[in-house]
Amino acid sequence: DAAASFTYQHTNVCFFGHTHVPMAFVRDDDVQRQRIDKLRIDPSKKYLINTGSVGQPRDGDWHAAYCIY
Repeated sequence: DAAASFTYQHTNVCFFGHTHVPMAFVRDDDVQRQRIDKLRIDPSKKYLINTGSVGQPRDGDWHAAYCIY
């Protein structure tokens, strides 16, 4: 699903959430899933970044998940 979403993305970075699992999808030659704890943005790539949620985490970490960009 992430690969198809990149087709409609007009910016290099797109944030989304409320799926309770923080992660990033990175498109270069192909689409890769990456952790986001220390993600560095490369301007030559496109990113779909899920910041997670506050409450009911699906990754087992009960701390609030957020993003500073």
